[in-house]
Amino acid sequence: MVWTAGKLCGAVGLMLCAVTGMVRADTSFWYDKARLADFRAGIFCLTDDKYPVKEPDTMSGEIDIYNDTPIMVRETRVIPALEQIAFGTEERSLADEDIELLITIEHPALGRKQMRRESWRSSLVQDSATSDFFIIGLSDGDPVGHWAITGSENGRTLFRVNFEVVPPKPGEVSPCIAEMTS
Repeated sequence: MVWTAGKLCGAVGLMLCAVTGMVRADTSFWYDKARLADFRAGIFCLTDDKYPVKEPDTMSGEIDIYNDTPIMVRETRVIPALEQIAFGTEERSLADEDIELLITIEHPALGRKQMRRESWRSSLVQDSATSDFFIIGLSDGDPVGHWAITGSENGRTLFRVNFEVVPPKPGEVSPCIAEMTS
């Protein structure tokens, strides 16, 4: 897990800072305001209307493209480790043309190959919101820890967001399930 702390931690030592509660998770984000009109990060609810596209640098070797726009139900960068919860980014371009992105996600070791980094291609379509997200599958391993999603164009970073996936609270369910049952 990645942690940030003040200068005191460097002088006194990380152990003392952890004991005194001065350490916190890094859930920061940044985006290029000259290239992106909007940028948000959080939890998404998805539909079943999707199709697979081969992406060899992912755990499964493919990603799903959703025909319906996923709905961000909660802006947050602290994600409960729940089965099938989707979290990531939503961005909208300021460019006069579409932008081809490389999405890179860094996470705890997951899957048969214990991957820590995955990437896939995405597009920012002019005048439309684009969503890039990860869906937790608990059978892939323990997802708890630091995650980061970066979007870049030809090696130039357009956005980066840090998430912290945490153990769920007792009885906690996905906000998508909670919305459907209320």
